[in-house]
Amino acid sequence: MFRSDSPGVLEDIRIGLSFLQQGYARLVIDEVRRRFHSEDTYIGLRRDLAAPCQTGPARISVWIRPARPHDIAQIHVRNRGMTADALKDHLRRHYLVQTGIPTCYVALTNNGIPCYLQWLIGPDENGKVQKYFKGGFPPLGPDEMLLEGAFTAPAYRGLGITAYSMAKVAEKAQEFGARRVITYINHGDLSTLNSCKEAGFIPFTIRTAKWRRFTRTLNFIPLSSVPGGNIVPLPRIFKSGP
Repeated sequence: MFRSDSPGVLEDIRIGLSFLQQGYARLVIDEVRRRFHSEDTYIGLRRDLAAPCQTGPARISVWIRPARPHDIAQIHVRNRGMTADALKDHLRRHYLVQTGIPTCYVALTNNGIPCYLQWLIGPDENGKVQKYFKGGFPPLGPDEMLLEGAFTAPAYRGLGITAYSMAKVAEKAQEFGARRVITYINHGDLSTLNSCKEAGFIPFTIRTAKWRRFTRTLNFIPLSSVPGGNIVPLPRIFKSGP
């Protein structure tokens, strides 16, 4: 367990003021409330790249390659009609782009339209990861990589693209000498958790984030250390294994 007192607090204030000026007062208020008193639970999932994985194809043909700047601009569009949650997710990816972490991948249709993106992050980027996530993840080991920032364009959801693309991006980690790929998903995001399972990921830890008076306390509990294997009930999709 460790605590984080938001080392980027001045930057957070600057961003908050910027969004107030743009008319996103509700978003700022919700974030202040979250940091004053809230608790979130995430499931840490891991894929052993040596283990067999039979992820089914997407319902349309897609292929994977490293992202180019115009890909991200084309798929990752911000608009005024976004919900507060969608806007927060958009901003997280926006700032992830700004970190300069280079290993972002996209899935493209046969017409060359980007429909999915995700970062595959290696241990060489531990410094950037710790700065961006403000200590939210343990440092990556030499044979590990992290999947983050997944996004499927709204017009292409429900077609099996997320699971298929996630599996293919994870397999790219072998080109960097990694043996395992990890990711963290909110406990309530059943759609993404199901895609992770289809992509060969299984739970291995629980991450809790508790905010009290603008101070965050994080706790990582390996499932193997908890009697019965759980500290919170795992979604039913994991009850029968990977």
